[in-house]
Amino acid sequence: MADADAPCGCAGCDKVGTKKCSRCGAAAYCSAECQRKAWPEHKVSCQRVDSVENDVRELLKAGKVYSARERVRQLPSPNKKLDAELEDQFSLGIHSEIIDGAIRVEPVGAMGRGYVAARDLQPWEPLLFDTAFLAVPVDGPKAMHERMQEKLAKRLTGEARRRSAKIDAQADFFYSVVKDLPLKGNMERGVFNCNSITEEQQEQLMVFSICEGCAMPCTEEPFMALYPAACYFNHSCAPNASTESSRSTLLVRAAQPIAAGEEVFVSYLPTALLDRPLADRRDRLQGGRGFECRCRLCLAGPEEGEGAAAATDEDAPPAFESLPRLGSMGPVAAGPKLMTA
Repeated sequence: MADADAPCGCAGCDKVGTKKCSRCGAAAYCSAECQRKAWPEHKVSCQRVDSVENDVRELLKAGKVYSARERVRQLPSPNKKLDAELEDQFSLGIHSEIIDGAIRVEPVGAMGRGYVAARDLQPWEPLLFDTAFLAVPVDGPKAMHERMQEKLAKRLTGEARRRSAKIDAQADFFYSVVKDLPLKGNMERGVFNCNSITEEQQEQLMVFSICEGCAMPCTEEPFMALYPAACYFNHSCAPNASTESSRSTLLVRAAQPIAAGEEVFVSYLPTALLDRPLADRRDRLQGGRGFECRCRLCLAGPEEGEGAAAATDEDAPPAFESLPRLGSMGPVAAGPKLMTA
C-alpha cells in the first residue's frame, strides 16, 4: 500500500494514491484507470526494483513455474497474492520447466525420442517440473481416456474460447503441442485417416490414443493426469528417476546417479506393481499402453520363484487385479513401435 497522504500520480487527479506501481514502487495511483492513463509518461522513468514479487512475475513471464514456486517458498511468511498467481499458472496446464538444464529430449533409437541427462545427475536432483493439461479421477463411469476427451471437448468448444483468455491459451497449446504427443503404442497418426469417419471423429480417436498412451497415475491422490512435457520420458520397470505428482503438477527427480548422455526413465506403472512378476507387468503395459515392455529388467526374464503366491502380510503390494487399468482401448493393431528401453 502507498502512504496514506500520497497524491495520485495521474495528472489532473486530486485523489489519494492508495496503490504503488508494482514495477518501480515509486509512483502511486488511486485506481487502475489512472495508472493506465499515466503510463505513457510514467514508463519513461519507471525502473524495475528488486523484490520477490517482481522476481516471481519475471519467472512466470518466462514460463519458469518451478523456479517461481521455489522463490515463493523461500519467503519468511505466506504471500497469498503470489500463491494465487502461481495457482492460476498451474491451472492453465501449459507450463513446464527443465530444471537447471538437467535433461534434454533427443532420439533414443528404436524408442523414438526420450529424455537423456545433459550432465551428470545426482540422486534426488529435480529434473523436470510439469503441469497437468488434463486430469480425471481414477474411478469413473467411463474409461479414463473417454472422460479426458469429454473434459477437453467441453473446455474448448462453443463460445468459451472467445470469452476466456485462459481457455484461448489452452486451445492454442492443444493445437500446437498436445496434438503432437505420442499415441498409444507409438502408433502412426495415419492409422486414423480413413473415409468412413469424419475429421471430428478422427480427432476424437487421436485424443483417446494420446490420453491412454501418455496419461500417468498421480502419486499423491487417485487421479490420472496428462503432463505434456513428461510424456517424452520412456518407461522402465527399473526406473532411474521417480515422480511426485498430483492432479495439477508433477516433479521428476533422479533416483540414482545418472551419467551425462544416459537415458532417464520413469515408471508408467504404480510403484506397487513394479514388484509383480514379469508377465503381470507386461500384461498391464500391453493392455493400457499398447506395447510390450523391453526394459532391461524385463529382457532379463522372470526371476527364480516368480509366479508364486504373493505375500499375505500387511506390507505386501495390493492384488494386481484390484488396481485400476490405465485404459480400455486394448492393444493397438499390428506392429507398434516400442517406447521402452
